[in-house]
Amino acid sequence: MICKKCGRVLSSTDIKCPDCNEPNSEWNSEANEEKAEFIPSDEDLNLAAYVSGNALSRDFKSGAFIRMTVAMFNYEDDKVVSWNWWAFFLSPFYLFYRKNYVLALLAIFLAIIITIFFDSKAFNLLCPILQGVFCNYFMCRRYENKLNEAQAKYPNNLEAQREYLAMKGGKNIVLTVIVVILFCLIQVFGHIAKS
Repeated sequence: MICKKCGRVLSSTDIKCPDCNEPNSEWNSEANEEKAEFIPSDEDLNLAAYVSGNALSRDFKSGAFIRMTVAMFNYEDDKVVSWNWWAFFLSPFYLFYRKNYVLALLAIFLAIIITIFFDSKAFNLLCPILQGVFCNYFMCRRYENKLNEAQAKYPNNLEAQREYLAMKGGKNIVLTVIVVILFCLIQVFGHIAKS
């Protein structure tokens, strides 16, 4: 369950959100009562379009899909430090996958610099840790920039805004696979050259 006001993930026992004190509309005191229907806001739909890369998905009518998307993206306006396991384990490939190309190239450049100047195994963990800590923040900033661009480009057309967000967001699986293959080839040729 997601708080409709602040976006915090709520447990099934939360009557109110612990952060903003908003009543949990999905909380059910009696087991046989029907749960309140989740009606996603325009902000939720914009974020879901950006994360999924599909503005016209029928799944947008599903509250579960919207809740999962918002929780997965961990979107919070004021939170700089959080944790993203995907970015930690798959860095910088996850950034390519999420179309954060500039940040992915910066991560690769930082990894190369650390490898050249520091011969310690501990420093090799620095890049994945930094990406795990700050990835959500930079993804949120990129989303906000693309949302502002969409709103400026199509001021009165929510569907066009969502299509723009879906085009700029989403995933790039093909480029990610190419980058992984190139990385593996570089590793193989590096080991051959050393021996």
